[in-house]
Amino acid sequence: MKGTTVAIIAAICALLGFGLGFWPQYQQRKATEALLADMTQQVETIRGQLSQSADRVKVSDLLAQFLVLKDVVGAKNFGRAQELSTGWFDAIRAESQRTPNADFKKALETALSFRDQVTAALTKGDLGALSQMNGVEDALRGALGFPAVRVAPESLQAAPAAPMGAAPPPVG
Repeated sequence: MKGTTVAIIAAICALLGFGLGFWPQYQQRKATEALLADMTQQVETIRGQLSQSADRVKVSDLLAQFLVLKDVVGAKNFGRAQELSTGWFDAIRAESQRTPNADFKKALETALSFRDQVTAALTKGDLGALSQMNGVEDALRGALGFPAVRVAPESLQAAPAAPMGAAPPPVG
């Protein structure tokens, strides 16, 4: 064989060797890049869900704080209620400015619109503050997807105690 034929065969072998080594790595890289793109998309989706969940937890916490405030008003501890309401309404204002969620923002701004009425009623020691507070509670519950709950005052009275040794009343 001549030197040129050997050189051509060597060049073909080198190209085949390169091609056989290159192609699997190329395919693996393409698959890895596709997987990376998919994982990046999933991470972004999860970040969005996490952000929504964090907003929901914050609004739920504000609702829980509000229910404590409402209980304090129901116990006629108006001084403590004024302290709690000031901090609570300040937290509502801060969260309404921070949250990107339109439903939460609307509910928080609705709750904030009751500030003057509730504060005035608490300053007077007026239990009518409870009825005004129902609007706040409804707005927050609605934004969280919870139903509004109304308990009639007469249902809050304690049931008469059963005499000692008597069987408990049937359930249901």
